[in-house]
Amino acid sequence: MKEQRRVYEALAQARKEELSSEKVELSVVADIDRIVNEITQVAQDAANVRTAVARIFNDSKKATQDARKAKSNAEKVISEAERAAKDLGVSPDSVGKLSTLRKRLNLLENIEEYHNKLMKAI
Repeated sequence: MKEQRRVYEALAQARKEELSSEKVELSVVADIDRIVNEITQVAQDAANVRTAVARIFNDSKKATQDARKAKSNAEKVISEAERAAKDLGVSPDSVGKLSTLRKRLNLLENIEEYHNKLMKAI
């Protein structure tokens, strides 16, 4: 009877060690699953950032192209207005909103500068 009890105790102890080992293995598997999910989320976030940066780059590029075109048109109109004012013998600033147009021209230059800074940052 004592022998049988000792055998059962030994089997119970072996079973506890086996369960302990399985518990550690399950813990490692859970850690692996958690880290895989974490990496997947980080990769998705990075992809979203790349998409957003590409969109910003394209929007900025388009705004800069539009600004260059508007700047060119503004410079032509300013030149024509100054020439016409000179021919008439009046101050160029007295011609319509010419002074306002010059100020807006500075805004267009700021757009291009901002785009260039953005491109260096990217």
